[in-house]
Amino acid sequence: MTRLVVLALLMLAAPALRAEEDAAFDSVARRGIDRVYNLEFERAEEDFRQLMRMRPAHPAGHFFMAMVDWWRILINLEDERYDERFLSALDAEPSPAAALARLQANVVGSLPEQLRELRPLLSATRVGVRDLPAELSGQMVAPDGRARVEVYPRADLSDSVALERFVDTVRGIAPGASGGAVWMVEWGRVTWHAMARALSIGMVCMIVFLILLWRSVWDTVLAFFPLALAVLVTGAAMALLGAPFNFANVIVLPMLVGMGVDNGVHLVHRHRTRPDEIEVLASSTARAVVVSALTTIMTFGSMAFASHRGIAAIGQLLTLGVFLTLVSYVVVLPAILEWDDRRRRRHALVATAPGSGPNGS
Repeated sequence: MTRLVVLALLMLAAPALRAEEDAAFDSVARRGIDRVYNLEFERAEEDFRQLMRMRPAHPAGHFFMAMVDWWRILINLEDERYDERFLSALDAEPSPAAALARLQANVVGSLPEQLRELRPLLSATRVGVRDLPAELSGQMVAPDGRARVEVYPRADLSDSVALERFVDTVRGIAPGASGGAVWMVEWGRVTWHAMARALSIGMVCMIVFLILLWRSVWDTVLAFFPLALAVLVTGAAMALLGAPFNFANVIVLPMLVGMGVDNGVHLVHRHRTRPDEIEVLASSTARAVVVSALTTIMTFGSMAFASHRGIAAIGQLLTLGVFLTLVSYVVVLPAILEWDDRRRRRHALVATAPGSGPNGS
């Protein structure tokens, strides 16, 4: 009976004692216990002697040494050679009372206090909404008694189309619905509408100003056509690169139009005021346009490497847009101006040819 009690104490004490020690002490104890289970008693005793050397005042080494003898007794109950040795190992504990106190603290711990705290919960009564704190109930129930209803989507809201469909469906049933999804969709729509309004107003103002300045709708079209082409190619490039418009980079379009139209104004104005120049790209104005665009590309290109994703998105889109705008104005616009010059000369020849007048035959 005494042996069974001691074995039970060893089984309870082993995990608690191991939990108290550092990594090295725990590793040696585990290794020794594994060797006991593998019936490698001599090697297990070496490990447990190492525990006693590491912590002479700790009871673990003495307990585990007694456990080795207990296993030897358990294997052959008829052999009584290890009985006295087993009892002597138990008596070798430096402070049995302290060991039992540690065992009680490790096994029981704060259980009595927890039981005392748990006892009032066993007599709990029915809890209603009025029993909840105002801070908690106020999150779900309005002062007039209306309860908040939360709606969760079935689709993945990382897809903008699914997000807008979810918000429109919910607001079709409850027009006053709010929440993170509604705010995100409405922010996007407000941003897009503001961008479209700013772009439209800016385009109208620039077109009216150029028409009044040049007295020519055609020259205004020539100045804007490469820019419109650059904007379309930029949008197509973003679609191919998988970089859709978002809250951050949507403001780039008005900026791109405002910066890009300058190139067309300067080049078209230079060509109209210097008709004797054969190549518009050979002029100082064209060189100024190229240098100005390159410095702009380098400036916004540095933003593309920012750690902030919004600033990086603006920098990447502006770099791409300004580059494509420059290509349109130095490649497309000179070709259009050359075609327009030939068209004008051809019309002039037709107008001055004999018999082309109103009295000609």
